[in-house]
Amino acid sequence: MEVERAWYVLGLTFEKNAPFKKLRVQIVSEDLLLKFASAETSLDIDLENPSHHERKETLELMSSIYTNFGSNNPNSCLWKVELAIPKIPKSYPYPFPLTSPASAQDIKQNI
Repeated sequence: MEVERAWYVLGLTFEKNAPFKKLRVQIVSEDLLLKFASAETSLDIDLENPSHHERKETLELMSSIYTNFGSNNPNSCLWKVELAIPKIPKSYPYPFPLTSPASAQDIKQNI
């Protein structure tokens, strides 16, 4: 089976102002993280919900840590991993493509 390989950076986060205290794993492609680093100002990203602004701030912080310390530094709290995602043919008999994120609404409609 053919796969698409890409490098991703994982970071553990804890949103202080979230209504429920929970540990979250934030996964972002290395390419996007480096775009954050090279942007003179914050990247313009559409958020599903205004309350998700802390996640964008976390991405900006991850970008800063990654560009300054990398993922090999034991103090960086970030991990770089290579993911291999199967290439799914467009004719695959599934209600939505597995290689792109599906919204909760898409999933509910196709169950």
